Amino acid sequence: MGYKFQPLLERGKEGHINGPMSPVLFMNGVAKQLGFNYQYLVRVDNNQSYDSGYDHLLAKWETKNHTYHCLVVDMGSQGIPVSLVIDGEATLTSIYQKQTTEEAMEEHRYQTEAPKRSKENPIMILTVSDIENMIKQAEAQNEFKIIEK
Repeated sequence: MGYKFQPLLERGKEGHINGPMSPVLFMNGVAKQLGFNYQYLVRVDNNQSYDSGYDHLLAKWETKNHTYHCLVVDMGSQGIPVSLVIDGEATLTSIYQKQTTEEAMEEHRYQTEAPKRSKENPIMILTVSDIENMIKQAEAQNEFKIIEK
């Protein structure tokens, strides 16, 4: 399963970190609410998904002892936290599990291709394994970076 990543943060001429207003402001709100300061932010998509206009955002931050990732869906006026990953081990949030139907999750278990989105379900249907593999792919491709201007 392959994902496309778009690093969203860049370092301006004066050394300030900037990014697109909507995803950065959204993730700033999530970070404040959950009590973390992210260091990297990427937009995630899969090659076979329906373009819903929703951003699937993956933040990364590191502390002295741990590496964290937080995957969220920005739906404009609201968002859904999908997963918190600590040192490569993902857990799905209860709100995400409620948002994605049991039928869709069951159907996904038998798919061999990338998780799909549709007009009816614009959120990527992901398992813990999908999210852990997504992060491994992003790390291997060095997607968690700040673009230098």
